[in-house]
Amino acid sequence: MFTKSQNKKRLIKSGHNHILISVLSMALCIVLSSFYQPTWSFNWQEIRPEIRDSVLVAQNHSISSGIVGFHGYTPKQFNRRHWIMKEAHIKELELLLYYPNGTIQAIAYEGLLRKRNYSDKYALMQKALAAREYEVLYQMGCEAETISIGGYLLFYVFELNRWDNRSFKAQHSFGLKPKEIRELSQTYWQSIDLKE
Repeated sequence: MFTKSQNKKRLIKSGHNHILISVLSMALCIVLSSFYQPTWSFNWQEIRPEIRDSVLVAQNHSISSGIVGFHGYTPKQFNRRHWIMKEAHIKELELLLYYPNGTIQAIAYEGLLRKRNYSDKYALMQKALAAREYEVLYQMGCEAETISIGGYLLFYVFELNRWDNRSFKAQHSFGLKPKEIRELSQTYWQSIDLKE
């Protein structure tokens, strides 16, 4: 049996241990959460391994116009992006719209726009214009810019004239009517005006 003074010392020591364990647990949680990446919890079940592997490589790169540097070479990222868009099924691209990375979301949107048998491209573009959580780093030659996913699609995929917000003539329509392209462009410019 312990005496009263020994019991008191034991209680004090065990109290200090609980505090120490609590503090260490909280510190460990903070350290681990600072390294957490949202991509770790993405559900890959309905995406084929070869698409997944390409996405995991592509997520760490910018989107390229296809010509980079003084010597005008085509980076692997350009070919990888086109491979993903061509080889991924519509269902896989639709799932990648929710991948927590702007580059991958932009590839998924562009891939769906380029699929001839994808039906509702207008609604897809409206969704892209509303997407604000992630942006795209677009590289052309020696220059690069950060742009919204919707802006990337309008100016670099549809190839609208970005310097004239009254011009609605796109180089590529992807099956959209001129009226729809005009509405999408106006939606984009209105969202830019609201930001400023």
